[in-house]
Amino acid sequence: MALNVGIGIDGSKLSDMAQAFAAGLVKRRGVKGDKLTAMHIVPQPDKLELVPDHLKPEKLEGDTKAFAAKEELELDWLDEVREKGMKTGEALCKLTVDAAVDFTCVGSWGRKDPDDPDHLGSTGSEPLKLMNCGCFVVKNTSRIPDDGPVRWLVSTDDSDYAIKAIKDTKSLMKEGDTLEVFFPTSGTVGMRTAGTEVDSFKARKAAKYEQMCDTFTFLLKESGDEVSDVIIKQVESSEADVLVIAHKGLTYSYQHSYAEAIEQVHLGSVATSLVRKAKCTVLITKGRVDGLKEGMWE
Repeated sequence: MALNVGIGIDGSKLSDMAQAFAAGLVKRRGVKGDKLTAMHIVPQPDKLELVPDHLKPEKLEGDTKAFAAKEELELDWLDEVREKGMKTGEALCKLTVDAAVDFTCVGSWGRKDPDDPDHLGSTGSEPLKLMNCGCFVVKNTSRIPDDGPVRWLVSTDDSDYAIKAIKDTKSLMKEGDTLEVFFPTSGTVGMRTAGTEVDSFKARKAAKYEQMCDTFTFLLKESGDEVSDVIIKQVESSEADVLVIAHKGLTYSYQHSYAEAIEQVHLGSVATSLVRKAKCTVLITKGRVDGLKEGMWE
């Protein structure tokens, strides 16, 4: 199945990283019909004259197309003037719908040091919540995919969204890649009772997931541990290249306004913490997005 991989372009080093990651992802797949879609949000006309020449839309379009030609990749360019009152991140989400992309890559500086977690800001956080497609958050510490094997690490809570995340990940893999799935648990929590029933629960889950991946493990969270910190330790110990987290997506009903819909969307504290703390690329996959493609952005 051919993929359309979007890239948020703004001329920064962050978007250069996202562009390189998207190109590497498409090249290593080698699937006929795969393409890139570069998406750029143009400032309001009264602000455009303040933009440096090297960041003007026509210059960015030329540079991006030259990059794609050098990499021998098909690329579409899509830009749009940001509407008044709309955040840049929201406008980018609208373009992902217009372009019908399957995944989008955006850049993030990542965590600068252990005591200074990255803050994505509105431009970075809005796409993670509102996009109707999976979103790769590419860090300055990310490994750009090439012909070598990629280690994919998926967190599951056994929900339908998590199962979809595994399927989405497998669609991006190539021969030689490895897929590790882990199940964060606090021991007997969620397993009804202790003892043999817990062992039976674990055996059933292991049997289920071992058919989907190369390695499956239960990730034990001790009392007082933050779930995100336990997962980050697993990411670092496994030397993962991409951490995959499932998100159910936007549950939007037509009787709600756009502003009300945004208020309903929550990425979750664990997912937000992982996106900020992980040194590797993080992929947020989406479950459902009710009503997004029709009327959401009108």
